[in-house]
Amino acid sequence: MPAMTNKAIAGQFQFLANIMELHGENPFKIRSYQNAYLVIRKLDLPLSELSDEEISSMKGIGKAISAKIRELLDTGRMETLEKYREKTPEGVQDMLGIRGLGPKKLGMIWKQLEIESVGELLYAINENRLLELKGFGKKVQAELKQAIEYFQQSKGYFHFATLEKAGEALMGALKTHFPDRRMDFCGEYRRHNPTLQQIGILIEGDPLPETTGVERLLQDIQKQEKEWNCLSPEGFPVQLLFSAERSFAGKLFDASGSKEFVEAFHRRFPDISAEAGKEEVDLFALAGLPFIPAPLREKAGILDNAEFGWIEEKQIKGL
Repeated sequence: MPAMTNKAIAGQFQFLANIMELHGENPFKIRSYQNAYLVIRKLDLPLSELSDEEISSMKGIGKAISAKIRELLDTGRMETLEKYREKTPEGVQDMLGIRGLGPKKLGMIWKQLEIESVGELLYAINENRLLELKGFGKKVQAELKQAIEYFQQSKGYFHFATLEKAGEALMGALKTHFPDRRMDFCGEYRRHNPTLQQIGILIEGDPLPETTGVERLLQDIQKQEKEWNCLSPEGFPVQLLFSAERSFAGKLFDASGSKEFVEAFHRRFPDISAEAGKEEVDLFALAGLPFIPAPLREKAGILDNAEFGWIEEKQIKGL
């Protein structure tokens, strides 16, 4: 394994300082890691070529930080940082990369509004919910929205509105070419997430034969046994999943909800198999629940709402 570069090591200390500040840790420790980041990124010599004594003797480093540098050089990981990662949702960690959104502001968004992903944050901004927080005026909210859009573009995310037209056109073309197959949208696209990475479609039956015009509908097809990753005619990422007829409803269910929702459902109703019904509504009926539309299948808590009849009619009508 090649040794980490100075830039990568500096980045680890910067992230450690930010995530510790997010959790409200000791400001003196945070400042020491911020200083280490500043020192390391300016070094001319690679840290991998220096001894522990040479590293620890640098101004702003010391023995404790030198030990962490050695840990990174030897293993590529830092135990202290991993501990903070374990107790921080992945989506919150991602948001630390949004320019202009510092750890203190992010901490307020996470803990007071319970927002744990970039998509949820953008949705909250569109609803003006950040105005509830101290220090988040309309100008700050507008600037943050611009920063999120830049962040998403750099991460390969798209707004739902950007992919919607392409997704509908592709679905129409596929149904025209394969009228005897059931198919439906799945994944983040079917949940109408504000931001997403691809158009997801589940198709009944074996993978499509490429002699029926598929090559004109899809580009750069990367094939796996029951999954194709490709591009739409407009160049947008597309994932096609394939399912046997008897398990189409179960596969559509599993491929449409978030991981949190789907895992919670199967833990609560372990006897309901992928072949339990012909339609998704059958799976909910077997669980004794009303049908939960895909856009509501994000958080596990919606199962409690459905079980006790707390899903409001307007939630369903508005989808």
